[in-house]
Amino acid sequence: MDVYDAKQPQTCLICGFTIDHNKQGRFTSHLKNEHNFTNVKKRIINALLATT
Repeated sequence: MDVYDAKQPQTCLICGFTIDHNKQGRFTSHLKNEHNFTNVKKRIINALLATT
């Protein structure tokens, strides 16, 4: 498993938007503002649990 590094680029799997780093929660802000995710952590955990 790769270690998470906020300095590395991330790509949104919903829309393909790429962000050059996730410092200051920029990726989370993208999910909240562009995709109306109000509780990102809970949604991610639920999605992961649904796939196991």
